Amino acid sequence: MKYIKIAAALLALLLLLCSCTSVDEMLEAETADLTPPAKDSADLLDIPDYLSMPLEEYVTLGAYTGQEIRIEGVELSDETVQRAIEDIKTANGLYKKITDGTAKWGDTLVISYYDAMKDSVAGESDVEITLAEGSGYPDDFVKGLIGAPCGIPVLVNVENDAKTTSYTVTVSYIKGEYLDFSDDFVSAYTSGACTKANEFFAYYKEQLWNEMYYDTVYDAIWDVCEANCKAEIVPDEAVSYYMKSMEDYYRRMANSNGVSYEEVLAAFELDEIKIMTLSYSYAEKDMIFYAVVKDAGLQISDEAYDKALHDYAEKYYSTFAPGVGKGSGQGGKVTVEDVAAYLDAEQGNIIRELCYDQMLYDYLYENNQIFMGEVPMN
Repeated sequence: MKYIKIAAALLALLLLLCSCTSVDEMLEAETADLTPPAKDSADLLDIPDYLSMPLEEYVTLGAYTGQEIRIEGVELSDETVQRAIEDIKTANGLYKKITDGTAKWGDTLVISYYDAMKDSVAGESDVEITLAEGSGYPDDFVKGLIGAPCGIPVLVNVENDAKTTSYTVTVSYIKGEYLDFSDDFVSAYTSGACTKANEFFAYYKEQLWNEMYYDTVYDAIWDVCEANCKAEIVPDEAVSYYMKSMEDYYRRMANSNGVSYEEVLAAFELDEIKIMTLSYSYAEKDMIFYAVVKDAGLQISDEAYDKALHDYAEKYYSTFAPGVGKGSGQGGKVTVEDVAAYLDAEQGNIIRELCYDQMLYDYLYENNQIFMGEVPMN
């Protein structure tokens, strides 16, 4: 099971951090629990080769199959579904763009800004910000945008520790009301699984419920594994891998926000001892994970690996495409196949982990009894 599920969140977080201008804002932006950041910050080729270790000597396996696992009901409100649909519309630009108004409190703006004293250095473009409390930006910055006209640069001053920083900000547009889906969009978005816009809400609610059910069962199954299995020995290389990864992650976070590494650790109430403790915990879970994989005799087929690789490359194309470089693919354009080849060569371990993660979930789901309350689910 491990922490594969949070890899996507961490990748998105690294992109988000660039828009923050202080430790406080960074903490506002951080939404995930403290989880191992190795999957996007360290050299993935350095991941320990757990399956080559004598795991039967390191891990004591208890009963991880044949168990009765009970979960609570999975509830999903229409309001949650609607917010998720609005996120889809936001991501695809399905809203009116007001370019001839002025910003007021409560508006959501798309802006570009840079330090007025450094010209365009350290600037950001196409940043979305809502003029409201809890925006993740300093109050001075948010309130300074009230009344800003679209398309005309304005100067916004931010006071921080008796220091004033001036930003040149341009409101590209104000986000207006959301637009309705078209049948064509829905069909393309769902790859033909749903073809009518007026049926999308019900379709998407079912998809979200299935995801919530998967996550709930996933956690419950892994809780059983952890309760019944124990890593008696955790090799130093596994612990040091996570320590190195965490240090690298928080140093990059510090550099992105112009603060010191020590400030970042203090903001997250971390120190070297806590990092070591967390690293040991993550490595211990890895040992159990791979010991169960090995004991269950799970193996990845070429077809399963290729599918996971392509799906991952497609999902995170925009994240990894810059690392591929220009000049590959057709007409010099980077393709999904180029990104897949890059990931296979540079970060193939994460693809294998994704495969094992899904395979182990399927195996444990089939070999344990899952109940929602008293209702059997498998």
